[in-house]
Amino acid sequence: MTGGNDENAASTRLAPVTSHSITKITSNDTAYTLVATLDIGTKTFTYIGLTAGTEYEIKITSKVTNDSDVQEEEATVLKQYTKPTTIATNITTTNNTINSVTLSWTKPTGSEFNSII
Repeated sequence: MTGGNDENAASTRLAPVTSHSITKITSNDTAYTLVATLDIGTKTFTYIGLTAGTEYEIKITSKVTNDSDVQEEEATVLKQYTKPTTIATNITTTNNTINSVTLSWTKPTGSEFNSII
């Protein structure tokens, strides 16, 4: 290889990932909210303070620093519901017939529209 090709190869090297940002959005939000910025060595993160029974979209974005320029790379997105704080309670049956039954219960605490029962 010639020196010119070596220079081209050096200029096209990828810059190292320097940090990750974690953002979240719910159906009630209009934009992503920054949750945390983590250094490159961090491989786990526990997000506390979420609302039970709510679907969260969590996005992890890698930040790349190239000289003085910071760029965000492609993100990984995960959609996940949190568990309700309790399961349905006070389950009762009424109107029992030979081919039907009516069930009633107290709904779990959490988001009214996203609770999974």
